[in-house]
Amino acid sequence: MDDANVGPLGGMVLMTIEENAPISVQDLAKKLARDKGQMTRFIQSLERKALLVRMECPEDRRVSLIRLTPEGEALVTAFRGAMAEVVNAMLVDVGPEEQAQFLTILQKLLKASSEPAIGPDQGH
Repeated sequence: MDDANVGPLGGMVLMTIEENAPISVQDLAKKLARDKGQMTRFIQSLERKALLVRMECPEDRRVSLIRLTPEGEALVTAFRGAMAEVVNAMLVDVGPEEQAQFLTILQKLLKASSEPAIGPDQGH
């Protein structure tokens, strides 16, 4: 499946780029909660594999934006297909009502994870 040998982080990086392209390395690092230096090195690796390209930001020439190449887009499509197969296999014994409940809980968890944490003395 991972012929390009990008690993799980590479899959996440490529999918995030696809969803937000063009995106700066700094914004990509923020979205993935990674160090900018680490992300820069990883982007260079993906660039050498011809999965993404850099381009100059029209508003700020100091900033590089990145987007997927057709090869990167094809890899993301393959990743998404493989993920769908895994999820479908996992849900084979889960009925529609249980799936809906799970989705509701998952959405609540995702919303809570994106909100600022509330300490014990800040209410609740």
